[in-house]
Amino acid sequence: MNRMFKRVLGLVLVAAVLCSAVPMGASAAIDGKTGIGLAQWALRAYNEKWRYVYGSASVGAVDCSGLVRSYCNGQGGGATTMLNKYSSTSGSISSMPRVHGLVLYASGSNPPDTAHMGVYVGKNEDGTDMAVDARSSNTGIVYASVTSRKSKPWTKWFKTSMISYPQNGWFTFNGKKFYYKDGQFVVGVNKVDGVTYDFGKSGALKGETDKEPTTTVTTKKADTKTTTKAAAAKTTTKAATTKAAATTTTASGSLKLGSRGDEVKALQKRLIELGYLTGSADGVFGQGTEDAVKAFQQRAGLTTDGVAGKGTLAKLNAKDAPKPATTTKAKPTTSVAAAAAATTTAAKATTGATTTAAKDSKTAATTVASGEPKSSETENILSQHNIDPAKFKNVHFGMNGESVSEIQTRLLALGYLDEEASGYFGAFTEKAVRDFQTVSGLTANGIVDRDTYVKLFEEYALAKPQNATTNDDGDDSPDGVGDDAAALIEIEHDGTKYEVEKDVYELISGSAFM
Repeated sequence: MNRMFKRVLGLVLVAAVLCSAVPMGASAAIDGKTGIGLAQWALRAYNEKWRYVYGSASVGAVDCSGLVRSYCNGQGGGATTMLNKYSSTSGSISSMPRVHGLVLYASGSNPPDTAHMGVYVGKNEDGTDMAVDARSSNTGIVYASVTSRKSKPWTKWFKTSMISYPQNGWFTFNGKKFYYKDGQFVVGVNKVDGVTYDFGKSGALKGETDKEPTTTVTTKKADTKTTTKAAAAKTTTKAATTKAAATTTTASGSLKLGSRGDEVKALQKRLIELGYLTGSADGVFGQGTEDAVKAFQQRAGLTTDGVAGKGTLAKLNAKDAPKPATTTKAKPTTSVAAAAAATTTAAKATTGATTTAAKDSKTAATTVASGEPKSSETENILSQHNIDPAKFKNVHFGMNGESVSEIQTRLLALGYLDEEASGYFGAFTEKAVRDFQTVSGLTANGIVDRDTYVKLFEEYALAKPQNATTNDDGDDSPDGVGDDAAALIEIEHDGTKYEVEKDVYELISGSAFM
């Protein structure tokens, strides 16, 4: 009797939620709701770590369509309904324009039941198209490249008729300036109202630039055309080539190959101090300096482009700037642990049969069999990463920073992680850590403790087995595909949250929510 009462109550509550959340037909744009606003909303959901709750469109708890509906005052429907009834313009993902807030659609194996949707949030600093979607109860809100989805790739984009999209002019998104022309934000070097700007690969304004377009000049005497750069027409004086000309930088103030001056010299001194560069600081940004910057960027978990921008310089000059990983001679010390580490390094440097024998005799050091790192190897690996063994702190879900980026980069290299190193320890990273721990014979709790850290960064760290399977696109769906199909789900009505049986919710809602 009690079970029957719950089912009836569930039917009533679900019907009430559906009636209030799903209008009968497409509507005009909602006042004040824009594509840029939707993209900002999606990023907010990701940054605030909203939960995935099937059928919900509330702040802090949404499903995939709920991410859009929560911004659009609850209007809309499921993924397929949104595409068919609430799209003003649509196209294939290969023809996607540069417009913040486009809605992305992924059809399932049995549409519309397994259809999915997300929000396009623009390009990152590398120029990669990025999206945010509420993926599943296991993974939560995901920020990833548009091309990263494997089993259910994005197939279509559309503009929802419930919001308006920018056409021409300056707009602010995520605290940065963008310029829209003919309905798309521009990227790279563009001229706006007679001024040449560099908008970078992401489309975000970096600043004015002196780059000029190439022009063609015709001379009558030679009766031939000579192509020159407009900038070359300017008179060059000796003063422009003296030291007083200061440092040559990019439009954004970055130091790169070809830059010169005191700022470059300061950069070189810091790289020498940390051990990334040898020789003296001459103030000329050459190939050696670029290689050193790239090495530091890779070590710090930054984009490895060899350009010393604000982000790179800030991390480089920080007190805790990472030093290169030590792989050669160990410094003389009276420490027994350090001596053991030096002996291990020397053993690895031998060749032929000696190397094989050394590896066989160091089974405990490699920890493949025992699952517990040897003390000397533990201290050696931690010292390579500038970590005091006595002060090691666990890295776990919810944390962010350089240590997380470093762990993510290693997990990527070993094949446990598909997403780029974001510096945030989310559900994907936690699952990747658990998978690595399982393969390595450690307790699979998703926490990077000292033993996990050492196993992860040792020379013989175990890569992900080829036959291992993951649920990277495990979208929760009404038919239970890719979900644990929990018996109860949580819904909200009139400000109150209820738990109802999932099959009851599905019976009433059908494919209205995804």
